[in-house]
Order: sequence, then structure tokens, then C-alpha cells
Amino acid sequence: MLLRRITKHVKDQNWFAVGIDFAIVVVGVFMGLQVANWNEARTDMQRSADLKLRLVQDFRTIEENAIRNINAITSWQTVSQAIGDEVLAGTLSPSQPELANRLFDASSWTLLPGRSVTFTEIISQGDMDILKSTELRDALLDFDSFAVLHHESNLALIDTFLEELDFVSRLIVILNIPEEQYRSDFASDIAADLNGRDLYVAVYEFVNAREIELDSQRRSLEHACAVLVALEQNCVAVGADTAESNP
Repeated sequence: MLLRRITKHVKDQNWFAVGIDFAIVVVGVFMGLQVANWNEARTDMQRSADLKLRLVQDFRTIEENAIRNINAITSWQTVSQAIGDEVLAGTLSPSQPELANRLFDASSWTLLPGRSVTFTEIISQGDMDILKSTELRDALLDFDSFAVLHHESNLALIDTFLEELDFVSRLIVILNIPEEQYRSDFASDIAADLNGRDLYVAVYEFVNAREIELDSQRRSLEHACAVLVALEQNCVAVGADTAESNP
């Protein structure tokens, strides 16, 4: 319709009308582009808001996992060091209450706080530009880089941990047998194992490995807190008593 009208005006050499028609076309194209850009911007804003909400949920979970892990490791370290002292003193006995449970705690390991599923999706879909905050993008990249390194170091520590775990696991199995069912030579054999060099070495291998892992868990919490702060969220103070700060 408009093209036909322009053609008629050209034939009639009505240049003023031609100019108006072209102006209408230009304005129409401009308005169309503006509407398309506005719709795209609105879609990006909504997508960004959705992603930020999911990131908050992810990093709240990561924060809680890290705090729980730090508290668990700290508790296990206390038990391990106490058992090590008792081994040196030669005072461990199969008749001690809860000894099997104490050895279980002393030989326990924890899980990683985890990576952000939402951030992985953002990277795979090329949506980093939607997150306008440079601080947030940097914090996410720092956390994810550390999470990968943490995973690798955790696997290496577990290899060392497992070398000593078999001996302690066998002791736990034996300690769970009612003492009245022991053979006559069982009590002396178990007492020797409980107060021997092998258990002491195993316990302190656990302590040393978990001390490294504890540092990594704290650093993971620190990186997670940086992300939450960039998302304008509260976070536990790094270095504070996590048991009291746990939301």
C-alpha cells in the first residue's frame, strides 16, 4: 500500500509527498528497532534477575555446606588428637565406652561444598554479559576456579587418607564385637593394636590430611561469601565462629 503510494507520488513528481512517505518509512523502521531493542533489554533484565535469584540459592547452599564441613572437620580433629594422645599414653582399651564411635569420627572425611549449577549453565549458554556487575562476574570466576582446584586437591588427599583407613576400619569392626565373645587372645591383641604405632600413625595422617582440607573448606567459604556480597546478600564473617554464625 505504502509502496504503491510512493510510486504514484514519484510519477506525479510530488516530491514533498514522497519525502513524507519516506519519513514515515524511516520512523516506522526506527520505532520497530526501538521496540525490538526494548523487548530484548527487558528479556535480558528478566533473565538476569532470574539468574541472580538462582545464584543466591546456589551459594546459600554452598555456604551452608562449607560451614557444616568446617564444623565437622574441627570436631573430628579434636577427637583424633585426643585419641593420638591416649595411644601415646597407652591408655586405650576395648572396654572404653563409645571407642568404636570415636575411632569412626577420627577416621571421617567430608564432602566438597560443591560448584554452582547456575554458573555452569551461565558459562555454557554464554550469558556472562547479562550479569552487568563486574564484581559479580569476577567473584563467580574466582569461586569456580578455586572449586576446580579444591576438587583436585581433595582427590589427592583422599588417596593418602584411604591408605590408613583400612587398619582403623578393621579395629572398629572388632570393637563392635561384644567383649564376652572374644577368644582368650583377642583382648591382648586388640589392646596392642589400640596402643600401637600403626594406630598413632593412621590417626595423625588423618589429622594432617584434614588440616589441609579444612583450610580449603575455609577458602571455599570465603570465595562463596564474595559471591553473595556481590549479589548484595549477607554472609557469615570469614574467620568467625561458624557454629554461631550458621544461619
